Amino acid sequence: MATGNRLKVSIVGGSGYVGGELLRLLLFHPYVEVQQVTSASQAGRYVHTVHPNLRGVTTLQFTHPDVLRIATETVKRWIREQPQATIFSVSQNDWTNPCECEQCQRIVK
Repeated sequence: MATGNRLKVSIVGGSGYVGGELLRLLLFHPYVEVQQVTSASQAGRYVHTVHPNLRGVTTLQFTHPDVLRIATETVKRWIREQPQATIFSVSQNDWTNPCECEQCQRIVK
């Protein structure tokens, strides 16, 4: 498998021990790209604050499990409302870089 064809994965419930170990293994796998880690209790926190062994390895933040559901429902609504459209852009604003606000930068440093 070429590195350009990496499998994109999300981990649901990644704040516990098993989720952390799975995340560690996948982050170092040459053919996997971790896109999202969910946790209802840790949503908004950087993954490395819960799994300190991943500090410097990833800038992922936990997202609430409802985020995917809400985004999916929104895009489905857009498609119903604009059936003539051929492209719907769904992307996060800060791509793979961490947020640059003062509060988040204190966590990164």
